[in-house]
Amino acid sequence: MEPAELFRRYDHNPLFTFRQMPYPCHSVFNTGATLLPNGETLLLLRVEDLEGRSHLTVARSEDGVTDWRIEDRPLLHPDDGDPYEAYGCEDARITRLEEEDAWVIAYTAYSPYGAGVALAKTRDWKSVERLGLMLAPNNKDAAVFPRKIRGKYWMLHRPVAGSLEHIWLTDSPDLRHWGSPYCIIKERGGPFWDGRKVGANTPPIETPE
Repeated sequence: MEPAELFRRYDHNPLFTFRQMPYPCHSVFNTGATLLPNGETLLLLRVEDLEGRSHLTVARSEDGVTDWRIEDRPLLHPDDGDPYEAYGCEDARITRLEEEDAWVIAYTAYSPYGAGVALAKTRDWKSVERLGLMLAPNNKDAAVFPRKIRGKYWMLHRPVAGSLEHIWLTDSPDLRHWGSPYCIIKERGGPFWDGRKVGANTPPIETPE
């Protein structure tokens, strides 16, 4: 009997290296992903430039595997006027907000102050509305829920408190003001995969249950 498989790695990985990029860069990794209304897969690539700062660039594919079309300029580049993005924009997680016909991008704003949670919105993947730094350093691994619950937006995130890195939940009336923090998943300690820290990974997916 064949062992059960949840996932199988694509035989032709990696999909992207610096060689596939339409402009000079150092490396490509940690993409955000979403499915567009036309069926295309869109990835938001974290691209590290030749100076070591990261930005976010759009790539599209009709089948999500081959024939990727990569934009020739970043969608979201560190804002030189924002001290909290001085070291780059990293590790995007994309959530489709159906009720608003928009997407919200949660990303790590990295700077000398540490890693914080920032948000941006887009409707067309050609321009973005920066909402700014939402959660102060050190905090990352944020992901927004796909719709309002009880009239509020909700977001998972992972603050760092000493050696503790748990998954927390927070809510907002407008995507700008966040409060009511609540720890929902703790790292369990010990010699386990989740012994030291846990993070949200992908954005929440709504199921019938």
